Amino acid sequence: IKETRVEEMLKELLSMLTLSQEAFEKESSEIASRIFLKDNLIDEINHNSTKIIADYIEKHPGSALVGLYMAGVIRKMERFGDHCTNIAEELIFYLDAKVMKHIGKTEN
Repeated sequence: IKETRVEEMLKELLSMLTLSQEAFEKESSEIASRIFLKDNLIDEINHNSTKIIADYIEKHPGSALVGLYMAGVIRKMERFGDHCTNIAEELIFYLDAKVMKHIGKTEN
């Protein structure tokens, strides 16, 4: 069965959340930065969904409400991706500050 773009979006969002947790636990900026690439895919799916949903509504006027609800769901999923990106940014800032704090300190 072919995966829909919405299912792909959900899979990527769950992956972003898992990466956020892993980056936090391992204190890894590298892992956190991988979230940004996934957010680009989420943004692309969100952007392309408008035309797809509009075409669907045009072909199935009786399903306009379903299309509008789907657009809302996709928009909220995209926002969730933004929140994961914000978590990654905050984690990277924290880790960078932690490193900067220890630069120049010597062992006594």
